[in-house]
Amino acid sequence: YKNSIQTTGEDFRYKVEVSSNLRTWSGMNVVLETTKTVDLGGGMERVTFSTENALRKGGKSFLRVRVYKP
Repeated sequence: YKNSIQTTGEDFRYKVEVSSNLRTWSGMNVVLETTKTVDLGGGMERVTFSTENALRKGGKSFLRVRVYKP
């Protein structure tokens, strides 16, 4: 949601995190690609995140979206 309070009546936030081992997660080096934001209507939008660091040969990288209430 663009504005969760206005759309659902509840305050919640999204945090995108990255990990290389699925055990430790960090919000560092995660970037919102503002040119790829799409308005879906109904107070919703689709956004794209990527990592700043290039993937090493044979390496792995995972992203997750954490939804939480402040």
